[in-house]
Amino acid sequence: MANSRILFFGDLTETDFGIEQLLSQSEQSEHLNTYFNDALAVSRETLNTLTLKDAEKYRLDSMPSLVGRVQGEESSSVILRVLALCFAQIGHLIVRLEKDPDLRELWMNQKLLMVASCAGQLAASLAATTRSINSLIEAAPSMLAVSIRAAFDADRKTDAAADDRSQSWAYAVFEISMQQAADAANSFNKAKNIPITRHLYVGAASAWATTVIGPPSLLTGFFATDPFPGKRNLALPISTLFHAEHLEAPDLSTIVGSALIFDTLKLEVTPFISSDTGLLHAPQNLRGLAGEAVLNVNARLTDNRKVFAKVKEIIGENSATVFPIVAKKGALRLSKALGEDRVSIETSD
Repeated sequence: MANSRILFFGDLTETDFGIEQLLSQSEQSEHLNTYFNDALAVSRETLNTLTLKDAEKYRLDSMPSLVGRVQGEESSSVILRVLALCFAQIGHLIVRLEKDPDLRELWMNQKLLMVASCAGQLAASLAATTRSINSLIEAAPSMLAVSIRAAFDADRKTDAAADDRSQSWAYAVFEISMQQAADAANSFNKAKNIPITRHLYVGAASAWATTVIGPPSLLTGFFATDPFPGKRNLALPISTLFHAEHLEAPDLSTIVGSALIFDTLKLEVTPFISSDTGLLHAPQNLRGLAGEAVLNVNARLTDNRKVFAKVKEIIGENSATVFPIVAKKGALRLSKALGEDRVSIETSD
């Protein structure tokens, strides 16, 4: 039986960014050290262009220290959390490619299946369009800048909803359909005459759970009505209005920026699944693909039912090896969906 190889990029629900491993590898990797230095310079520069409430909170001493801080604080700034995730994912990708020549060859020859959840699509877009570690490192800081601006866009829309940012803004509800959740949220919004900037909405769906997103005070009132009798819900470490189709669309020109390398790097034949439609992204340059990633993160539903179904379709009867890129939780969910007896997960520990 043939074996399919999958690079899986996790989302903001991941809690282990693997910073200790990155620090250890940086002692012997010139590529990683270059990436660390360039990432810090561009991240500082990008943050300085934004109007931030507490500038001191966004002061960066080093990228590894940022990741360590964010990893231990579920209520940390979403801008810093998205930046830390994207930085860690690109770093771990560099390590994987350096240490595994077989994986590197498959990547260079565009034979890896790319799967990503939510904010993981930013780093995945870079992985899907680069063909050498040097070009990956050259373009990486510009992708980190995109991650900062995308998170800032979602953050300001969340601030407009005027609620408690220290609480969870997203709850996974188990064993209900997406339609059930959407109908219940819409009915609640209508009954309470809630303004659109504060609407409850469905932001993500999987075979096991549907995620309802909105201001914490409204989520408390919503679940107090027992909209899904007997069904368990779980607060997620998300305090931002991601996947908000009903809000103002992101300004892609500003968020993606003007990095010239985004025009030269291209998605050609690498299969990369959209987290919204579950279809393969069409061939395009990184500028277009980064824009799609931003839309999928900020303004479109994440539908893992469609994504995992597409993975099944692509691999057919093959076995699969999953390489998690800061995606331990996501890789386990994918393994469960595909059938654990034919999936191996290659950790980088």
